[in-house]
Amino acid sequence: MPLLSKYEMGMDGSLSEYMWDKKGKDFVVVAVQGWGRWC
Repeated sequence: MPLLSKYEMGMDGSLSEYMWDKKGKDFVVVAVQGWGRWC
């Protein structure tokens, strides 16, 4: 089963990519920003 990914806008206007792992158990959040990156 491939990864499920969905893109949403953050409250600060940043674009975040939410990726689900194969087991669908854990949520991995990758922040994609033009201004910078946060972990």
